[in-house]
Amino acid sequence: MRTKILITLLIIGFVSSCKFLDTIENHYKGYEDAIENDFNGNGYMPTDFMKLSISEIRTKLNVDINESLIKVTYKNRVDFDSIKNYGLICDKKFVIPKTFKLPKWWDFNADSCLTLCYRDNYGQSYKFGLDTLNLVIYGWND
Repeated sequence: MRTKILITLLIIGFVSSCKFLDTIENHYKGYEDAIENDFNGNGYMPTDFMKLSISEIRTKLNVDINESLIKVTYKNRVDFDSIKNYGLICDKKFVIPKTFKLPKWWDFNADSCLTLCYRDNYGQSYKFGLDTLNLVIYGWND
């Protein structure tokens, strides 16, 4: 009887821990750190957004359903402003992820951001909030 209870508890523990394994969070200090660690946008943002002046790149992803967040800070106003040329202003709203809690670094404020929608040549669509005051891009995929 004890063996059955132990096995049941182990199975429950394993199944519940799988939720945490499906979420991956990364942080890159800047462009060079990102490239050295094989990050070139990787589906979080178009490669055209990868400028030399980017810093503090943070990502969070649920692997199973591809629900994700990205936050990127730019040090250069010209690079940041060039991002607007890649997309269209749209009325997409940020949807809180269903599969993970928002991280502390995600300080997105829809009221202070311009929303940009972009579709690449492969048909992948992106939604971004552009904080034009702080030169920050917030991206999400739901």
